[in-house]
Amino acid sequence: MTSDTTLETTIATLPTPADAIQPFHHVSNNVYISRSIEGATQLILEDTTPPSETLDLKNGALQLCVHFDAAETGSLERCLVLEFSTGIDAHAIAKVAEHLTRGNDDLAKTGDDLRHSLEVFRDLVEGETFGWGFMRIVSLWGEFATLERLLSYADTPLKQLRCVQAWQAFRIHCLDFSLPHQPTSFEVKTTAQRTRSHEISSVDQLVQAHAPCIYLASWMIRPVGPEEGWSVMDLVNRILSNLAGDAATLFQDSLDVLELDEFACSNDHFIERNNRPLRLYPAQDVPGVNEFTPLPEGVPSLTWPVILTEHGLAGDELDSLFTNLLAVYDEVNQDDE
Repeated sequence: MTSDTTLETTIATLPTPADAIQPFHHVSNNVYISRSIEGATQLILEDTTPPSETLDLKNGALQLCVHFDAAETGSLERCLVLEFSTGIDAHAIAKVAEHLTRGNDDLAKTGDDLRHSLEVFRDLVEGETFGWGFMRIVSLWGEFATLERLLSYADTPLKQLRCVQAWQAFRIHCLDFSLPHQPTSFEVKTTAQRTRSHEISSVDQLVQAHAPCIYLASWMIRPVGPEEGWSVMDLVNRILSNLAGDAATLFQDSLDVLELDEFACSNDHFIERNNRPLRLYPAQDVPGVNEFTPLPEGVPSLTWPVILTEHGLAGDELDSLFTNLLAVYDEVNQDDE
């Protein structure tokens, strides 16, 4: 039996599919762990029966009678597949898998066995996740990629400092980037999906009285192997190596507050999707913003999904916007505090 700690590490480091070939890890019995092309972890029961009662999961989807052609294991027939949402971290999935495979290694597990294990750990897989799951890694990748992009236009130490000061994501309830002494802010959204789909988790992400000019910065990325792309820690180290003086000190202080899990932030590697560059959208152009603001009476908060077009600012327009925003800091009397 795989120990819980080892299984958690295995799940966290399971590679994403290469050349459409999915990786499989045999846990025990007829139970396997895999990862989808978009980074979601799958718990797979081979040649088994479905649960006798419906699985009501808000963070997972069940598929019946799935077939896999797996290079490591051979064909897997008549599989029951539970695909967890990318917000569920490896710790929660490892707990379910360990519970499911305990006992007799020769006894095939069924859909009802899976349902029982999920019930035991329902609070863990249904509660709000604050661990270092795939979704959080994807989100951080976009934030650091945005900071690196913004810094590429900073040709003076003061501009570097202002870029680092703009990054607010380590603070609570702030827009991701707010440029000092300017009305312009950015909320960064990053997706590993094949469409430019994001979730607006609060109206405050795009509408704030003290931030009259808000853009949604949209990244579309895909998981790749270590030799093909960059991890969160790759981006962090690259930013650190290009900073000096007060900007470097402030960035390191911010990282200390964030308390990055360097192990988790080194496992997944990404690149931008082909022909899907970083795009910026004025907040008022994001679907739902004009319809849902101000919030209706009696509605304290609202979350909604959006799928964005390819009509946001990119290329030369994005270059001009970032250049002009940082040009404000060319003035000699800027306060460095």
